[in-house]
Amino acid sequence: MTHTPTPWRREHRNNLPTGNLLGEDGTSVIDNSPALRTAFSENRWSISPLDADLIVRAVNSYDALVSALEAVRDSGMFDWEGGVAYEAEAKQVADALALAQEVRE
Repeated sequence: MTHTPTPWRREHRNNLPTGNLLGEDGTSVIDNSPALRTAFSENRWSISPLDADLIVRAVNSYDALVSALEAVRDSGMFDWEGGVAYEAEAKQVADALALAQEVRE
């Protein structure tokens, strides 16, 4: 199963933003996921406008950020003879990549 195609955007009805998120093809992110659809319909959950904006920004920037971190990691800029001046930065890049690539159940 793949996720809803990016970029995502907030749905608007009557020129007002809703808590629904739409994929590139106009598919509802919530409707595309049986688990989310059930949770939202049974519990009447909603996504606040600020959370919806954050989710859209995070999803749409994810691939670019992971690619940038991989490029920095693979650039060799942390592999230099003479010390560990960038050890903290190298660990920060590695930790961020691990977190971004972790799948939570």
